[in-house]
Amino acid sequence: IFTNWSVEDLSNMREQCTEIRCGLDFGFSNDPAACVISHYDRMRKTIYIFGEVYELGLTNDLLAEQVKPMVGTNYVRCDSAEPKSVAELRPYGINSQSAEKGMGSVITGIKWLSENKIIIDSKCTHTRNEFMQYHWKRDKNDVAMMEPVDKANHIIDALRYAYEKDMVLPVRARQYE
Repeated sequence: IFTNWSVEDLSNMREQCTEIRCGLDFGFSNDPAACVISHYDRMRKTIYIFGEVYELGLTNDLLAEQVKPMVGTNYVRCDSAEPKSVAELRPYGINSQSAEKGMGSVITGIKWLSENKIIIDSKCTHTRNEFMQYHWKRDKNDVAMMEPVDKANHIIDALRYAYEKDMVLPVRARQYE
């Protein structure tokens, strides 16, 4: 789906980052918990991804333990499908907030992310793998449809949550918040 990304060594960049965006997609047994930490350069329309957590079997206390050193006091937009988990992270010092998902938000998020250049730190191997594997569903004639395959998308979903305040959701998506 995405062709606007590259991999670079961003190890010395964190100190320069002022526009931090963090997103979290919950998972446990079949899907991993996925957290992404990035910087948004609005003037250059560039997203720099410099941190990730990607792991199966993390309870919320263990997830918070891994995420807290990376996100600090920054807000973390989380999958709103798990309001209990969003609330459980707060006592661990995670500034967690529910994402405002709704009808059309996946496609809107994909389009918005596609309009930006995305640079992934070379240490973020799960992020790189998802960007390589994420693809559209295909019809019986092998024509791509405007619907992504719901697989290899946990970091990408977290990234959409992280940037939802930077993108304008369609009116119909907002009415389902």
